Order: sequence, then C-alpha cells, then structure tokens
Amino acid sequence: MSKDHPEERDLLLYLDGEAEAQEVKSICGHLGACWTCRMRASEMQAAIVAYASEREKNLVNNPPRPWKDLRSDFQTIRRSAPPSLLRRIRSGAIFRAGRVAVFCGAGTALAALGWLVLSEQTAAAHSNDGADHNGQSRRQPACDSPTAGSASGSSRAPANYAA
Repeated sequence: MSKDHPEERDLLLYLDGEAEAQEVKSICGHLGACWTCRMRASEMQAAIVAYASEREKNLVNNPPRPWKDLRSDFQTIRRSAPPSLLRRIRSGAIFRAGRVAVFCGAGTALAALGWLVLSEQTAAAHSNDGADHNGQSRRQPACDSPTAGSASGSSRAPANYAA
C-alpha cells in the first residue's frame, strides 16, 4: 500500500481473494472509509465480471475428435521424394555408373588446357624480352660495330679509336 491508498496491484489481489490476511484487513478498513478507492474497486470488479462473462460466451469448442498424429504422413512424403543432392553425394550414388570416369576426364582435360595456356604465355613472355612489337631488336648496336653511326652508312670512329 502507498501512503493512504492501496496500490492497484494490491487492490486486484484483494478482489481476486489472493491477498494475505493482514492486507485484507487493511484494504477492507480503507475501503470502508475512502470513497475514491471504493469506486476504483467497484470499476475493477465490473471489468473482471465483464471479462469473465465474455469469455464464457466465446469459448472455443473442443475438436470433434483428437488431433491426428501426422508423423506417419510426413514419413511417407519423405520416403516418396527423391533423395537430396547431399544425400546422394554422401551415399556415393552420384558417382556411380561411370560418372567418376567422366568427372576425372573432364578435370584432367581442364588441367591440361590450363597448363598449355600458361606454358605458351610464359614462353611468349621469355621470347619477347629483347624485341619490340615487330620482332626487331630494341638494343643499340655496339659502338665498335661498322653499322653504328649515321643512317647513310658512313662510319665515324670514336675519338679514342685507333685505326
């Protein structure tokens, strides 16, 4: 109970007959003296009675017979359905009837193809190290070669070259 008036929870327990004996005496004495709490208790009692009568009107009837156990129906459905992919893999059914050979052959062919492509790319990369796009060498001729020099073909010897 609060200072002077009982709390709503305590009042509900009193109305339901669930309050302790000491609380019942205290609330009963207060209701005899306080019109406000008596009105609150009366409204709560009316709401409880209205709820109980409405509940009695709208009772859900029991089913005409007990509920059927559906486990056997589900097992029948499960047995009639084709096995899942995971179940087929676990049982090994997916690899029967020559499928293993097909999968191995396809895997080997893919590995060989990948090896060929990578080896050709590697060979092409090694052969193009010193060539430009036309296949001609990008290296400058050595200084002591007779073709080094001008485009006309005349050769100029370096200053420290002794002929």
